[in-house]
Amino acid sequence: MLHENRVLQTALLRAPVLSPKSDWELYELYGGGNPEREVREKREELEPDGPIGIELTIESVVRSRLSGLEGRSRFGAAVVLNHSTGGVARALKVQGYRATLSSLDGIKSFVEQIRDTFNGSDWEGGGFDQLDGEKTVTLLRILARQGSSLFEGIRDLVGDLPPAQPIQMVAAVPEARLPVEFCYEKTAPKKTARLCPNAQAALRDKRCQATCPGEGEQDSVVCPLGFWCTSRIIEWQRFQRPTSGSNGWRFAIAEPDSDRASLKILPKTLLAASEKVHTTGRFKDLAKRIEALTGSPPQIARSWREWKDAVKTASPTLLALMVHTGVDEESSVTMEISGEDLARPDLKAEHVWTGSDSTGPVVLLLGCETSLPDVQFQGLVTALRQKKAAIVVSTTAELLDEHAPLLVEAFVTELSRLPDGKSHTFGEVMLAVRRQCLLDGLPIVLCLVAYGDADWWI
Repeated sequence: MLHENRVLQTALLRAPVLSPKSDWELYELYGGGNPEREVREKREELEPDGPIGIELTIESVVRSRLSGLEGRSRFGAAVVLNHSTGGVARALKVQGYRATLSSLDGIKSFVEQIRDTFNGSDWEGGGFDQLDGEKTVTLLRILARQGSSLFEGIRDLVGDLPPAQPIQMVAAVPEARLPVEFCYEKTAPKKTARLCPNAQAALRDKRCQATCPGEGEQDSVVCPLGFWCTSRIIEWQRFQRPTSGSNGWRFAIAEPDSDRASLKILPKTLLAASEKVHTTGRFKDLAKRIEALTGSPPQIARSWREWKDAVKTASPTLLALMVHTGVDEESSVTMEISGEDLARPDLKAEHVWTGSDSTGPVVLLLGCETSLPDVQFQGLVTALRQKKAAIVVSTTAELLDEHAPLLVEAFVTELSRLPDGKSHTFGEVMLAVRRQCLLDGLPIVLCLVAYGDADWWI
C-alpha cells in the first residue's frame, strides 16, 4: 500500500503454483471409466493437504492510520529491503506506477568497504576537526569512491531517481541494510582528488556553486554534496510487526497525522551516558551548552531507575542515550549508562514515553565502542520505536566517547535555531545537522541514520 511514492504497509501474498489444467483436461489425461473419481484422485495427488487457498499476511507497518495523508510530502521513490525464501537479499523500488525488483547480493562488498572505512579510521589520533584537513579530505575521498561504486551497483534500482528528491527506505526484515546515505552521484574522484574549493560555500548554500568543476573535471575534486546523505532527505523505516490485541490488530508506532503533525522537541531534554563518556570533558560541558542554547538545564540520569523516573515525571521530548553496548549471558543486547546495564527484554515503554498523548519523543541512540554486529544494534532502534519514540537517530559505526556529546550538541544547536511554528520537517533538520557538522569538522556525522517519519514538523 503506497501514497505519494511512500510505503504505508507491506504484505506477503502466498499461494501455490499448480498446473493450470482444468478438471476436464485432467480427465482427458488421466481419466478412466469414472471421471469424477479420477479427477478427485488427481486433485488429491496435486493437493495432498486439501484445497490450497491464498494467504495474505501483513509483513510490516510503516503507517497504521490513513488520516492526514493529504498533507504529506511526495517522495521520489520508495525502496523495500527484504530477502527471498532462499535468503537472497533483494530490494523492491516503487516509483509512480512502476516497480523494480533487484538482487543486492552483488553489492555486499561495497557495503562492507564503507563500514570498514569508518571503523578503521584513526579517529583517536585526531586530525578530523577541519573540513579541509588532510585526514577529513582523505576520508571523504575514499567514501566518495566507495559510494560511487555502491551507486553504480544499484543504478538499475535507483538510477532514474530525480536529483535531490527524498527517498524512503523500508527494512522489512531485521537484517536488511543498504547504506544509501553514501551513494555518490557525481563522478568518482581520482585517488589524488582534492576537496572542492567551493565545498564550504556549497554546504552553507545547500547547492553547488557556479564555479564548481563541470562534468569533465568532477573527478579532480571531492564534493561534500555528492553524497545522498547531504543532498536529499532519506527516511528510514525499520520493520514493525503488528501485534494482536483485544480489538484485532494494534500498532504502537508514533506517526504524524492531521491531528498531531508536529513535535516540540526543546527544551525538555534528558541525558544519560556510559561511565567512560561521563569522564570526558565534552560531556561535562554538554549540560551547560544545552542550557545556554535552550534556556533550560537538561536532566541527567545516572542510573536506569533515575532515567525511568525522569521519563515519568517530566515527559522529556529529547532523549539522548550515549551508551556502550554489549551482550549479556542470555545473549541479549545491553545498553550501559553509568556502569549499569539494561538488557533489551527489560526495555519498557516507561523508559521512553509516558505522556498523555501519543506523539512520543525524539531519541538519540549513540553507541560508543560498540562490539555488536549492526543487525543487533539496530534491533534497539526497533525496540525504541515500538515503545512510541517518534524518531530514533542511531549510529551505523562506532563512535569515540567524545563524539557522542558533540553530536548531541549539534542536534540541539540546530533545533534551537529554528523559528517557532511549523517551519521545518525533521528530514530537513537531519540534512542541516549533517552539513553543519561537516563545516565544523565533525565528519563522523555521516554515520548517523534517522528512523521514523521525515514529515514530522519541528
